[in-house]
Amino acid sequence: MNQYLLLTFIINTFCFSFVHAQNKTKVIHSSDAGADDYVTTCVLALEESVDVKAIIITNADCIPEYGLSAYGKLVSFLNQAIPYGLSASRTWNQFPWHWREDTIRVHEIPCLAPFEHIQPELIFDGNPLFIETLESSQESEIAIIATGPLTTLSDILKNHPHLKSKISALYWMGGAINVPGNITDAPINKKALNDKAEWNVFADAFAADWIFNNTTFDIFLVPLDVTNYAKITPNFLDELRKQKESGLLSAEFILSAYQAVCDLELYYMWDVVTAVVFTHPEFFEEPVLKRLKVRTEQADHGVIISDDEGRDVHVYFRFKNDDVTPFHQYILDLAATKLYPSELKNWSLASPES
Repeated sequence: MNQYLLLTFIINTFCFSFVHAQNKTKVIHSSDAGADDYVTTCVLALEESVDVKAIIITNADCIPEYGLSAYGKLVSFLNQAIPYGLSASRTWNQFPWHWREDTIRVHEIPCLAPFEHIQPELIFDGNPLFIETLESSQESEIAIIATGPLTTLSDILKNHPHLKSKISALYWMGGAINVPGNITDAPINKKALNDKAEWNVFADAFAADWIFNNTTFDIFLVPLDVTNYAKITPNFLDELRKQKESGLLSAEFILSAYQAVCDLELYYMWDVVTAVVFTHPEFFEEPVLKRLKVRTEQADHGVIISDDEGRDVHVYFRFKNDDVTPFHQYILDLAATKLYPSELKNWSLASPES
């Protein structure tokens, strides 16, 4: 009788796990390995409704070798088997090195250190991984969460147009519609810049223009108009600090990632907002359907404009009731997730029972 009950329990547990996995939304995170990208990956990985199928890094706001290694340690830290790789694609305008150095500081976050030698094998060509993940998916099954330039996505779809049908939607942190851009914040000569573009579009406006003109899947745009509300507030950092002090390593990682940023006063939770638009759209006002076009001329490179002949894009402009509190609280709730990777010997929490 006991054996029967045990077998029934195992079967039911398996069935529940299988159904739960089937109900998860499958995503590819197209990252450029900035500090906020790592927090975004953490959010997506900890969100129960999401199944991260792959992480593809575009060499934009990072130093590639450190970016890859940091992702390896993060995936192991999260105790998840998420494949990841560096795209062979290259952007048009590179992010300033001063900002890209943040990747080194993320790589050296203390709570990731124990995973230096147990991370998965590095994949230095992520484009085949991207292609394989789409190829093995059903029609309209994969949502793309893009928190960097669209270079990799456009290169792959140009060469493999049949893969467009595998994508259900693109959620992209990019652009500035009714607010100023942010490329003039960069420590470079302002004569080379305009005051209307946002970095993820400016990095490769040609790629964004191609995606707008040559695909039909839904595009949900998360521009500076909404992310400008998502500041990294002292209160938010204090709450993360309290969680860290109570032994929650998810909180420690998120806190450390933002503390690693070289210009925190210029920093917002751009990419994390994009992930949360995907996981909890109820935190935001309904997106507005607009016809948009990407400018590619040098003087206006990366500027997104309204145009009657443009592409239909769903644009998020505001948090619901201009209230950012539910968004911050959601991140804090995820940060309270307890992690117990079996490989880690020097874990700061004594045991799963603690």
